Amino acid sequence: MALLLERDPHLAPAFAVLARFLADSDVELPYVPGLGISRVKMNVDAAEGGRLRTLRDVRIGDESVLANELSNESPRRLSTLLGRERPAGCTGRELRALLSREFLVPIETLNADYDNKSFTWLPNAGLVSLDTSSPGGVSATVIDEEDELE
Repeated sequence: MALLLERDPHLAPAFAVLARFLADSDVELPYVPGLGISRVKMNVDAAEGGRLRTLRDVRIGDESVLANELSNESPRRLSTLLGRERPAGCTGRELRALLSREFLVPIETLNADYDNKSFTWLPNAGLVSLDTSSPGGVSATVIDEEDELE
């Protein structure tokens, strides 16, 4: 919700303060509100193959956000996050919306070039975690919800 408020010019000073606070706190994020960034680099690498391309890598900025070895119970698996199994696949637009939601990046700042393509994924593929203390704001160490509660 806060990312939608960032568009309001009356709130620009508040978001500029937030950006300074995050910078002073050494917080790493794929997208920092208040910096006026209109584009966040997003790249998708996928193997060709029939109607669905298999995701090999997904990057936001310079950081890979795709993990291929998650447990079957992990809430970070793409099948769980997208609410469907891999044979059904997803569109690039659905993938972009998922990345926007999971990594707190406004959807309109992410590359829409993949929107009309269709993707599938490896059986245990999923997304890494948002981690404000790791480079690029993401962590390859996927934290399951049970671990977060401890």
